[in-house]
Amino acid sequence: MEKKEMNNLQRYVEYVKPVVDAIEKHHNYYHTIQYFSVSAENIYAEGGYIDFHNKGDLTIDMGDLKGDIPMIFASTEEEGGGHLVIEIAPEQRELLSSEVLSVFHGDGWNNDWKTWWNNEAWADQKVYLLMDHGGISERDFTGFCPSDEFEDTADVNAALKFITHRLGLNYLIDISEIYDEGLTEIINDHIR
Repeated sequence: MEKKEMNNLQRYVEYVKPVVDAIEKHHNYYHTIQYFSVSAENIYAEGGYIDFHNKGDLTIDMGDLKGDIPMIFASTEEEGGGHLVIEIAPEQRELLSSEVLSVFHGDGWNNDWKTWWNNEAWADQKVYLLMDHGGISERDFTGFCPSDEFEDTADVNAALKFITHRLGLNYLIDISEIYDEGLTEIINDHIR
């Protein structure tokens, strides 16, 4: 069986997983990191949040989902401590529902999103959506909403810095500043 080449999100998870696992084992049971890939159909919106499901099944194990949209899920506390980096390629953008897009680009968040999302310079680039787990809405729904601390980006290093910061691994951000290609250079060196 031919081994599929890993993308930057997969390589990052592989790189930091031993440290995150040690924190989980010795300090914080809820400290985890996982790589997933989902399809646009797996992403749904409700109550101003997004979450993931298989058609008709809202209670799923994220590991059961498969698709062409890579993402990192990190957790740092029991409830409300989840964070996502979702990589959206140009061909995936048009597959997202208008309800999901309204969560990504709701009022008060990235008001120039149409310009940003459809920016001619970024039309053929991947964008990275940075999301935090939200609280309970008026209909007792929880899910993910755009980070109000970090902005979405077309720079994979900025996306990895977001998840690194959320995991409390800030020393990696400091170290990455001496590399020309940032965190991606560190994780790629590790794989070689």
